[in-house]
Amino acid sequence: MPLSNFPKTFGLEELTKGYFPHLYNTEENQAYVGTLPDITYYAPNFMNTAAREKVMNWYEERKEQPFDFRKELYEYCKSDVDILRRCCLQFRADFLTINGVDPFSYSTIASVCMAVYRSKHLPAEMIPMIPVRGYTASNN
Repeated sequence: MPLSNFPKTFGLEELTKGYFPHLYNTEENQAYVGTLPDITYYAPNFMNTAAREKVMNWYEERKEQPFDFRKELYEYCKSDVDILRRCCLQFRADFLTINGVDPFSYSTIASVCMAVYRSKHLPAEMIPMIPVRGYTASNN
């Protein structure tokens, strides 16, 4: 799922991911200050129809506005991190509410799922404890 869909997925409608001319991010353009780079640098042809229409409308409204590459790159990255941070916190809160398990206390989604299964669905005394030396205590 693209990061742009995260806010809606987690009910954080006030957050929106902006647009950035990723194809313009080359060494020779790092110090660019001027108007917005051409729409082709935003890669609209690689977007679905709805996203392409939105970026085209957005671009038409702003194409003559000032654009400072370094400032825009910094703000775009800062926004991405904020969106991801807030969505992760919402995911954690929702998961804790529903399952009573903190998903960030585990290193894989499989281990989180096993914790939920063991705490919510597995009957008591169902997992046997095998002695460290096995049942025969021999040294094979």
